Amino acid sequence: MAKAHILEQVGDGVYDAVAHFAMPTTSNSAGVPWKTCYIASKNGQPITSRLLTTTLQGGNATNDPGKITATEAASIAAADTVELTFHFGFDVASPLSLDQQVLNAANAAIAQFQAAFVQRFAQYGRTQA
Repeated sequence: MAKAHILEQVGDGVYDAVAHFAMPTTSNSAGVPWKTCYIASKNGQPITSRLLTTTLQGGNATNDPGKITATEAASIAAADTVELTFHFGFDVASPLSLDQQVLNAANAAIAQFQAAFVQRFAQYGRTQA
């Protein structure tokens, strides 16, 4: 699965983009797997209001830009892969290639999401008798 997909332009030089990363297999401080926290959180929405789905269309990811395979979509639905959206703008003055700029932006968006998520759900599921 591609780490990043650039989608449509939404402003002057700004694009919608999607990043993917594998769900960590570790647990929070309360011993609850991060995957369980993610599924229960529904990204802060009530548990019945959001399904774990992709914003991308299904298709042959190799030959269809902006699409992912059924296997990739199933991985997102199972919360084995996290998909997040972010905005991105190319810096034409940068010495980095456009591809490297996209990768750097995706990595930054993923790191920001993970840091906020870990902080928010560090104690999720802790109980005391």
